Amino acid sequence: MFRVIVVGGNSTNDFEFFRTKCVNILRNKANEGIMIYTTGDEFVRKFAQMYRIDLKIFTAEFKKDGKNALSVRNNKMLEDCDAVICFDNGTREIKYIHDMACERHIPARLIHYN
Repeated sequence: MFRVIVVGGNSTNDFEFFRTKCVNILRNKANEGIMIYTTGDEFVRKFAQMYRIDLKIFTAEFKKDGKNALSVRNNKMLEDCDAVICFDNGTREIKYIHDMACERHIPARLIHYN
């Protein structure tokens, strides 16, 4: 099973662009089976449903983890993944997930929408 984090898809405001990028990146992994980890992005959910890909949603638990909730959530996602696809929306959160993956030597792509 190939486990990939996909975040920031909604930021493109262009599902076709998002879908095409994901298909191009993931098509060689389809035979292995794919599990997508995400933070709840609607485009990611739609993509997973369209291609019948298993989806695991990680949420930030602010009541439990307080100001560290995003970091705790990101660490949980990154513990067990094989790659990361980030659609850059100009926020620190997406760049932070990308940088955390790179620090852990997890293959990561940061995709910019023009």
